[in-house]
Amino acid sequence: MANQNTIAAFSNFAASPSGTKRGVLQPLAVTTTVETVFTVGTDTASTYVPAVLSIPLQTAIQGSQNGLVVGSNPALLVPAYGAYSQIPNNLGRPYFTSDSFNGRAFKVRAQGTFTSGVATNDLQIGLYLGSSATVASDHAITNINTGTSGAFGAVSGHFLLETVLIWDVTTGYVDGLISNGIIGVAGNAGVLGTQAAVTQVAAAAASNLQFVVTGKWNASNSGNKLSLTEFAIDLN
Repeated sequence: MANQNTIAAFSNFAASPSGTKRGVLQPLAVTTTVETVFTVGTDTASTYVPAVLSIPLQTAIQGSQNGLVVGSNPALLVPAYGAYSQIPNNLGRPYFTSDSFNGRAFKVRAQGTFTSGVATNDLQIGLYLGSSATVASDHAITNINTGTSGAFGAVSGHFLLETVLIWDVTTGYVDGLISNGIIGVAGNAGVLGTQAAVTQVAAAAASNLQFVVTGKWNASNSGNKLSLTEFAIDLN
């Protein structure tokens, strides 16, 4: 979960997140087998945009964002101090420069819960470089999945995908590895993601370091549900 190294996050850990407000992660109500980007609410009712996490830039106007403290309501916006604490501690802004992430590793983490509505199903959680709601317009980094053979039935479970990534301005590429990954269901030890190198993707500048998460079912069913409880970037 969010910690002292967290620099950006969407978090729905609070007991009573307030529905569709700005910055609140939305359940992925996709009952088909189409890979779909997770979204967040906006100030306009029933209008949702991709949940895009970006590496902060020196010139970024952060304004307010999701509170990272797990006991708070994620619909309540707070000053973006760029860390777990919501207390300024007399620190000056910004807390990073345009060179802060040049050759310095960072973690991107997505975790959440799901419910399968069909007797034979599989799940894939993907991480992409990009900011588009159209998966084909983003660039695949990696994913964890349970295959296509029906790893679980009509049950509930949870997932975790954590990657360690590194980028530098000279090469203009993002590299890294899956550090942790699991998809687990009730009565099953879970499918563990293999620690392996991710797909190298091009990012010409720090401003291109934007990430989205996707979900994909192997079987269609109206009872299929996916929810992110956290999507975060930490300094490694």
